[in-house]
Amino acid sequence: MPKLSWAVIAYGLVLIAVDSAFSAQANLPKVLSMPCWAVGLLLIAAGLAAAQRRHSLRQTGAIVGIILPLFLGCMFGWHVITGERQDRVAIMVLTALSLVSFAEVVMALSFRPREGIASRGYAVPIATPKPKPTETSQPRRSEVG
Repeated sequence: MPKLSWAVIAYGLVLIAVDSAFSAQANLPKVLSMPCWAVGLLLIAAGLAAAQRRHSLRQTGAIVGIILPLFLGCMFGWHVITGERQDRVAIMVLTALSLVSFAEVVMALSFRPREGIASRGYAVPIATPKPKPTETSQPRRSEVG
C-alpha cells in the first residue's frame, strides 16, 4: 500500500480515537462529534481507494485525502478561535487536531504519487538526428541514376 494511503487511513483512525476518547471528558463542541466519526470513516475509505489500481479511484481517494483534512483543520482552528465557552482541555484538543490536520495535508502532498512518465520507471525515447552520409558509403541505386 502506498504511503499516501497509510497516512490518510492513520489520520482517519486518529480522528475516531480522539473523538471517542475526549468527547465526553473535554466538553468538545457537539458539532464536532458527528463530523469526526463520519469524516474518520470517510478518510479510511478514501485511503483504501487511494491504494487501488484504477486511476480514477486512486485519484479520487488522493484528492479526498487532501481536501477533507484541510477543511477539518480550518474547522478545528475556527472553533479554537471562537471558543468562548470551552474549557482549556477542549481548546488544547482542538488545537492539536488542527495541527495534526495540517500536518496530514503536508504529508499527503509530499507522498502524492507523481503521474509523469519518468515516475513510472521507463524513459521517453529522444529523437536523434539521422547521421549524414559520408564519402565512403556506397550510393543507393536510386541515387546513382
